Amino acid sequence: MGGAGVAGGDRLRIAAVIAAAVVIVAAVSYRVWAPADMPPEAPAGDTSASGRGEGGTGDRAGGSAKDGASDAAPAAVPADLVARIGNLVRTSSGRTQRDAATLLCRFAYAAWAGERYASEASRAIADAGKLLAGGTVPFEPGVQIRGYYAANDDSCQPFSLSLPEKYEASSEYPLLVFLHHHGWTDWYRPFQGHPAPEVPGFIVAAPHGRGSCDYMWIAEDDVLAVMDAVAADLRVDRSRVYVTGWSMGGTGSWNLACRYPDRFAAAYPVAGNTDFTAWLEAWREDRPQVESPYSEVRWWLRWNTAPVTFAENLLNVHVTCEHGREDAINPIGHSRSMAGRLRRLGYANVRYQEGEGGHGWGAAIEERVRWMRNFRVDPWPERVRYKTAFYRWNGAYWVRIERFERRLKFAEIDAACVEPGRIEVRTDNVRRFSLSPGGKIAPADRPLTVTVDGAALTVPPPLPPSAAFEKTGTPPAWSIARGEEARPDFPPLKRKGLEGPCDDLFRDPFLIVVGTTAEDPFERWIIREEAERWRRQWLRRFVCLPPAKDDREVTDGDIRSKNLVLFGGPHANSICAQVMGRLPVRMEGKSVVAGADRYEGDDIGMKVCYPNPLNPDRLVFIQAATTWKGMWQMTHRFGNWFDWMPLDNRDWFDYCVFDDRSEEFETF
Repeated sequence: MGGAGVAGGDRLRIAAVIAAAVVIVAAVSYRVWAPADMPPEAPAGDTSASGRGEGGTGDRAGGSAKDGASDAAPAAVPADLVARIGNLVRTSSGRTQRDAATLLCRFAYAAWAGERYASEASRAIADAGKLLAGGTVPFEPGVQIRGYYAANDDSCQPFSLSLPEKYEASSEYPLLVFLHHHGWTDWYRPFQGHPAPEVPGFIVAAPHGRGSCDYMWIAEDDVLAVMDAVAADLRVDRSRVYVTGWSMGGTGSWNLACRYPDRFAAAYPVAGNTDFTAWLEAWREDRPQVESPYSEVRWWLRWNTAPVTFAENLLNVHVTCEHGREDAINPIGHSRSMAGRLRRLGYANVRYQEGEGGHGWGAAIEERVRWMRNFRVDPWPERVRYKTAFYRWNGAYWVRIERFERRLKFAEIDAACVEPGRIEVRTDNVRRFSLSPGGKIAPADRPLTVTVDGAALTVPPPLPPSAAFEKTGTPPAWSIARGEEARPDFPPLKRKGLEGPCDDLFRDPFLIVVGTTAEDPFERWIIREEAERWRRQWLRRFVCLPPAKDDREVTDGDIRSKNLVLFGGPHANSICAQVMGRLPVRMEGKSVVAGADRYEGDDIGMKVCYPNPLNPDRLVFIQAATTWKGMWQMTHRFGNWFDWMPLDNRDWFDYCVFDDRSEEFETF
């Protein structure tokens, strides 16, 4: 890409993205998809125990990645048809948009899988004609690829779906969210999770999960989007939603259930990782732990990625956890740590089973389903516990945390209905929260007495849909909040989607903006190359090229609807020049100012994420330097803070300042 850049003709459209992905995958295929009649791949050394299969029959259902490049010709899909369907994704919404995304995903799958799946392309072409004529892409019994539009990176994301043989739209069905394991020889291959297992009487959704990403960050969002898409188009009984998976799928089952406990009636993780210290203990790693001024925040961020940190949130989710004692990949300490925490919390809704076996030991999918199907989500549990670190995850059921007392500290709330109309609440690091009690918790025609950390407060009837409580004054004391929280114009208060760190902004629609205004043509080339390097890495990991524009092409609509990722400082990027003066971390000539500190010297660089002064409801992420040397390899030269690929090359901070001596995060 380099000098060709992202101007003019390279302004991306969905059709172009999908077509490019199809060509890349078909022509440079790293793996060949194994059809359903080929034997599945299994890690060496794992054997079944007590009749239990390698990760359960469902975890290996339908094949795996095999070594070798594809020599099959891609199915022929007319380019104009791809373009018309891509345009439909852009201009439609709801079922029509999801159907169009489904077709683009099927076109890509047919091209990637080769001649053996040429019939997939033929069927997709026929369905495209129906859709363009005002029809729909039908759901059929059995396994199929569906898709949805992911607005964050302007892509169509696939998932595998299995419908009962006699699915009827007049009945509601339980939904099983089936999370695939690690991609083994290729973490990044597309269409992971396909084909989904078939479970009689169940709708089964198997997300791609953005590949092998532990179902965290944008992979977590992928699972939620798949669940929402399935529930929008099919008759899902939302009280009977279950999640299970083996290995990385077990990790995802823990993570999703801990973050969103009110969306799952039961979880069945097998051999998942929950506590990163289990690896240190099992493998007796003696690598020195580097201590620095950032050690405290580094460990806090790492614990935020560990499901065991949020075990409290599983109070109302039924869980079975299984693990083989001889597991050499995810040591059994992961499950023992989580089971131990849940036991100490006194939770009776959890059972733990371990056996003589390796990483693949655990129940087959049929056994898991037989156990999970006994449970339903209770929307009004008498007690709710919730722990979090960010506003993105702010509560469950009828309890929401709205404001922390301080950042970089976990916040917790424990709300219990001791009798109808009377609730006792205990908090830690919470300054404002809200309750939306209904049903059996608080009859609307009766007063609601809420005792918060020992302070009794009464909300008179009729009860509002949501009642907020806040800690104010000196010394701080709890009171009933009157109206909405006061919000300054700029900078706005932190909230979901507007709180950082830098990497959080990629979970919402974003646009790469390449600076073109530097006087030095070589500096302009460096800036463009860094932007393209970043996009190529995204393409490598997520099989889609995110949208980009030159700074002179950015529109008011872009500023209104997207987070902007700006490459180049105010002298090199015209959008950056418009916002830089209102940022707390900013470039001033050849210096970088961060609050009261000023950094001067050669090749000073900075990254900062902050509400966009041109639109405070969106974020800007500026990557800039005083010289081209500071920009060079900025996107990846500082390495990784944590030793685990799904967490690689992430910007875990709100801002950083560095120079030519900075080699890693610890030296910022």
